Amino acid sequence: MQTYSQLATPPIANTPINERTPGYMTLAFPTLFPDGSGDFYTPRLRKVDLGEFFKHLMRFQDGRFARHRRFPWFAFNTLQRQRTAGAARI
Repeated sequence: MQTYSQLATPPIANTPINERTPGYMTLAFPTLFPDGSGDFYTPRLRKVDLGEFFKHLMRFQDGRFARHRRFPWFAFNTLQRQRTAGAARI
């Protein structure tokens, strides 16, 4: 007997999703986060730097984040925009 997993899909709306919304990354990459956990913006016991978070994912034990076609570029873009906004002090 074959079992199937159901992946959460983002709701369809005319307004874009805010990238600081908890679960944003898990909805954008459901194959990388199959159980829907592990997003950067979920509450944690200690503060985690976004760069360290992406570094950890790129070195993840099974290599799925580093092998993905779009995730490394997503991580690079997100990190660059965060650093630019922090440097600009807007």
